[in-house]
Amino acid sequence: MKHRVVLGAVLAYVLVPAAAMAEDWVGVEVVASSTAKGKADKFAAWRALDGNHGTAWCEGKADEGAGETITLRLSRPVAVSKINLMVGKHGSAKIYQASNRVSKLAAASAEKAGEPLQQFAKAAALTSAYDTMLKLDLRKSRMVTTLEIGLAGVERGDDLKVDETCITELQIVNERAEVVELLYGVPPEAMTALPAAVTALRAAVASCDDKALARVAKFPVVHSVEAEEDSYTAKLKNAKALAKACKENSFPKIPVEVDQVLDHLRGGASGTGVGRISLEVGTDDVVRLELQWHKGTWLLVSLEGH
Repeated sequence: MKHRVVLGAVLAYVLVPAAAMAEDWVGVEVVASSTAKGKADKFAAWRALDGNHGTAWCEGKADEGAGETITLRLSRPVAVSKINLMVGKHGSAKIYQASNRVSKLAAASAEKAGEPLQQFAKAAALTSAYDTMLKLDLRKSRMVTTLEIGLAGVERGDDLKVDETCITELQIVNERAEVVELLYGVPPEAMTALPAAVTALRAAVASCDDKALARVAKFPVVHSVEAEEDSYTAKLKNAKALAKACKENSFPKIPVEVDQVLDHLRGGASGTGVGRISLEVGTDDVVRLELQWHKGTWLLVSLEGH
């Protein structure tokens, strides 16, 4: 079933989720006006971008959270045609019914970083359901570098002891109707630095020089091989251990084809955590390297061959 509501500048649809092919990768910093308390970033703002329906950003205001916001700062402008949302907690149907849900949405954006936000939805009414993505169609695509989503209204859940209101999933869709994959925790300068960092990493691994490797890796580096007869995982605790594995040819060289992945960050790229990106190259012999943005530079954290 599909529900269509026209409100202001937004058309709100409720649809059963459908798989969407991710074509573009964009770095994003995500912040919230408040966050509920929880261990290990349990309710952090980036949880709304991690693709896991069992996690969520939850606001931390003392009441139900009306007026709280979550803001995305993209590494480059994107022509946004839709905003997809899963509101409330979706770990299970029981959890969903117990939790608060956003019933009215505010939205504002800016085309360039640092520009004032322009509101394009003030109190768009939402009708949510368990395990269902809300599809908000903008009447006209808008170039967005900063996007702010506000909780303009809240529907209380069955458990009146629960105050926090959550957003499980937040996606943006470009003008080609493709979900834009967001590399959360990756600021604009990190996206700019990525190609040069991979080039330096490839050169360091080719040289097997411990000093060069020390500059491009975050230790311990996890090295794993998956094969029919001989699979193993090793933690290389420092640059000397990595250089030794490199010289013994047990640590694979990084194919030059990784540059093709970097050209448009399509296909073989994926986000794997806060400030992390995975790049995969090869067909018969596949090499997957995971990099982390750490203190202003990209560092290798794991390499897998199979």
